[in-house]
Amino acid sequence: MRKIFYFVSLMLMGAMMATSCSKTKSYSELLKEEKDAIKKFIRDSSLIIVDEFPEKFGEKVYYKYQRYNDADVAEVYLNVVSFGDTTKMAKEGSTVYVRMADVYNIKDNTIFFRNNIFPEGSQPYQFTYTDPYSTSNGGCLGWALPLTKIGKGAIVKMIIGSKSGLPDQQKTVVPLYYPKLEYTQIQ
Repeated sequence: MRKIFYFVSLMLMGAMMATSCSKTKSYSELLKEEKDAIKKFIRDSSLIIVDEFPEKFGEKVYYKYQRYNDADVAEVYLNVVSFGDTTKMAKEGSTVYVRMADVYNIKDNTIFFRNNIFPEGSQPYQFTYTDPYSTSNGGCLGWALPLTKIGKGAIVKMIIGSKSGLPDQQKTVVPLYYPKLEYTQIQ
């Protein structure tokens, strides 16, 4: 009788463990997938990644942000199409307005969201620039980082990993590609 009790108990514990195991991926697994997706995107797009900020960017040259104030920057790559008016650059407390073309989910090669760069009459996104490592009232770290080098009217292309991205991007651990991000106003 005792053997049957142990056998049934063991079977119940096994069944409970099997049903309690989740099929969802851990955060670290999602981050690894994200990093792999970014590497694949860079390879498939034949992008050239550089560690030093160039004075001029070729079409496929992207600067990879490494560290800022001894903190790691998570997967942010920048290609400057136009530096804009560098006499009108963001300062702490500046309100920055950006417009963008469609933004792509690199992981599954889909449009993450359609955006408001066209028609020109649509509303831009705005955020408050606090320093190159943070924003408030919207925006994300990925959008703030270039503001030490670019000015009003600048146009960039970016790859932004989820840790440096928008809140929805952070929640879903999705790397995004911005084929056109324009800094329309800096006040």
